[in-house]
Amino acid sequence: MIREWSASFQSRSPCFLFSRLGLTYIYFYCSQSAIPMTNGFLEQKSRGGYFWETRKVCAAGCSPVTLRVMSEQLTPETLLPGLEAEWERQGDIFDVTVNDQERIVLANPADIHSILTDGNYAEKGHFFGGIQLFGDEITSVSGAEWRKSRDITGPAFHRQAVKDMTSRVAAVGAKFADDLRARDGEVINVQKEMTHLSLQTILGVLFGKHVETADRLAYQTLNETLEFATLPQNEINNGDTQRKFMDHIVKLNDIAQGIIDRTRAAGHDQDSLDLPNLLVHSRDKQTGEPLDDERIRNELLAFLFAGHETTSLTMTWFHKLLEDRSDITEKIQAEVDAVLGERTPQLEDLSKLTYTRQVIDEVLRFRATVPLVSRTARDDTKLGDRQIKSGDVVVPFIWGAHKHPDFWRNPEMFDPDRFSAEHSAGRDRRAYLPFGLGNRLCIGKALALTELTVFAAALAQRTTFEMEPNDAQPAVYVTVRPDSPIHATVRSRP
Repeated sequence: MIREWSASFQSRSPCFLFSRLGLTYIYFYCSQSAIPMTNGFLEQKSRGGYFWETRKVCAAGCSPVTLRVMSEQLTPETLLPGLEAEWERQGDIFDVTVNDQERIVLANPADIHSILTDGNYAEKGHFFGGIQLFGDEITSVSGAEWRKSRDITGPAFHRQAVKDMTSRVAAVGAKFADDLRARDGEVINVQKEMTHLSLQTILGVLFGKHVETADRLAYQTLNETLEFATLPQNEINNGDTQRKFMDHIVKLNDIAQGIIDRTRAAGHDQDSLDLPNLLVHSRDKQTGEPLDDERIRNELLAFLFAGHETTSLTMTWFHKLLEDRSDITEKIQAEVDAVLGERTPQLEDLSKLTYTRQVIDEVLRFRATVPLVSRTARDDTKLGDRQIKSGDVVVPFIWGAHKHPDFWRNPEMFDPDRFSAEHSAGRDRRAYLPFGLGNRLCIGKALALTELTVFAAALAQRTTFEMEPNDAQPAVYVTVRPDSPIHATVRSRP
């Protein structure tokens, strides 16, 4: 069922129009200047601009825009159950229709491995459509533009660089855990606290010395920007809420520009691997030209958003899944006490926190932060008996791969012991891919795993969480988030 609506906004540039697009969200911006209509698409014309299919597009000043939107029978809460039901009905390769467009979904890890390591599927596809929160940046571009982003930012995530960051990650985690311990008896929103921790780490570790105190106040702005995607439809339609979101986007861009300006004024530090330094002072290998400020802003904000999501959500699900699992909690505490005592965890400690890492691995399997990815076929080919045509969008269903009964024993059971050395022996490595696979393997994988291990250990040293009863279920807002707030009472460990 398709419905239409019109909305008109007369406000300062960039003006904002929000639409709920079936299972996720997309944001429309336009400048006050003329916006041409091109084959039914609103073209990207201003900083942070985005587009989606339209029936009518205004000429100037953001006059009415009519949008095609899927009916609300599709929700973030029903995406995963719906895909699982189709998987059970159709088998490991199944078809779904999203916004009148066909998608081929793959649930078998062997098929997913084939797609993600095959150069024929190097171009990103879109499950929902042409959704971008920011403009061109490492997570949204393909081909030569993706390679450019990867080459520029890659040094910040090399294994040695991550090793060098460990002490800074540990210092942030220890201070956060100490502050939380001092709030003994307080009821907290777990996701908000874990978001605060992960953002503090990303800003301090990756953004470095050019992030001023004022920029750190962006926590609330960033949190509210992310939380906007979780609001119910009636709140999203509220004009004040929409204007607030627009203001947040403008503020985040201004913060990113401030970081760029200070980095440029400080000159090139050849020994620094901070992201702003790498991006501002990079040169295109082919043209010798620097990145323009719009591209740098997009990259910085993309890393800020994507860089904290896996960590904050995994730590949120970590605490939720350990609710009523004192057997697991006590084993983590015993290991942390034996390995660390009261010390802050350091690089050499991480390999000794084996059970803690098993729990993290199981959380990443059981609640994969990114439940699916998309790729576009370049040429006609076959996958088993299935014909794939050029231009087809193929969707590796990572959530399904992590629960495939041919690859996992009791896949619906939360069991960290499955990642012990004994039980991991002989398991098909293709079945576990929380950070993707192939040339688009998540660039921040090593840093994320370091953060998760350090944070879990630091919190276990100092606190326990008494979880409030809650039946929070996974809901897909691009990433897998709880569908309701998760609260806990903080208790200081003696």
